Amino acid sequence: TERSKRLCTAFRHECLRKSPFFSGRDTEFLEMVIGELDIELFHQGETIIRQGDHGDKMYFLYCGQVDVLVGPEELPVATLASGTVFGEMALFGQHRRAATIKASGFCDCRVISHRAFNTILRRFPKDRDFFMSMAEERLAQL
Repeated sequence: TERSKRLCTAFRHECLRKSPFFSGRDTEFLEMVIGELDIELFHQGETIIRQGDHGDKMYFLYCGQVDVLVGPEELPVATLASGTVFGEMALFGQHRRAATIKASGFCDCRVISHRAFNTILRRFPKDRDFFMSMAEERLAQL
């Protein structure tokens, strides 16, 4: 939304740069990503992503903590904290969610769509190569 875009202008790329997912990326690339971010807020216990659902966006956990749950019993396998990303495989064509993600407290997430991210990557070949290589490695692990 337009309101989200205005709020994101205050979100500095240093936060993204600290994330291993964006570490070493071009500053202009990061600024363009920031320009496409939306803000999504979640309350404790709220499901952010459901395993098996179609996904078309990635989440950067700006503030908060989430639980990673798998299987029909939603068994906990990990906890993610501020500064991490999740749902990133949706950016690379893996649209089925591999796990359920639930907010374990209030969460402030910054979100980018598959379409917006890939449009930006077309302008940054070095970054595109980096993320394509990352995607291949992660897909091999699935």
